[in-house]
Amino acid sequence: MPDNQPPPAAPPASGGSLDLSELAGRLTVQVATENPEKTAHELQQAAADGRVERWKEAFKDVALFLFALGGVALIGKLCYAISQSAQASADDKKWAMSTLTLLVGGAVGYVTGKKSK
Repeated sequence: MPDNQPPPAAPPASGGSLDLSELAGRLTVQVATENPEKTAHELQQAAADGRVERWKEAFKDVALFLFALGGVALIGKLCYAISQSAQASADDKKWAMSTLTLLVGGAVGYVTGKKSK
């Protein structure tokens, strides 16, 4: 049925006859089907996209881990240098040793905590 035509008139209210073949003749139906199955190329593309996303995620995780490890190593080196310096005050050596103790404890906890679930 074209969009610009009005809907068919209502059947008569009392005792009139209704011609069903006339109503059926005015009815048009459009059916579109799509193949829900993916082609082999689409499946390969989806698998490749998944691999790319996993590589991106793994790269991001490794880069973040290395950046954090470098930061901790830099802080550890600085604290060690301060704790061994003859020019550092006693208070500076105390906080440097406390920070080194914290770093070593965190490293031990990280290594041993990774093996238990």
